[in-house]
Amino acid sequence: MDSDIKYIIDEEEKLNRQLEEAVAAARRMVDEHSRRAHADKKTELESIESRYRELTQKKLEEIRKETEGRLQALAAEQERLLASTALVDRITERIISLILEERP
Repeated sequence: MDSDIKYIIDEEEKLNRQLEEAVAAARRMVDEHSRRAHADKKTELESIESRYRELTQKKLEEIRKETEGRLQALAAEQERLLASTALVDRITERIISLILEERP
């Protein structure tokens, strides 16, 4: 075989190997980029979920405290009304008058 032809064949084989290596390297880079993008997306979603849970817990705690405050205020009002002798006297009078009205 002529040395020029052999040289051309060797160079072509060398270039083909280099091309295959470059394609493989590009695939590895694309795969790595995809893995990183997926990991970043997963991390971002986890962060959003965590923040959502925090805000939900905070809002639930605010609602619970507000409800407790309302219940305490209602309980205090009930105690005040029950402790009011004037109110108890008026209720008693009304009950007695209703009973008396019902008599034959």
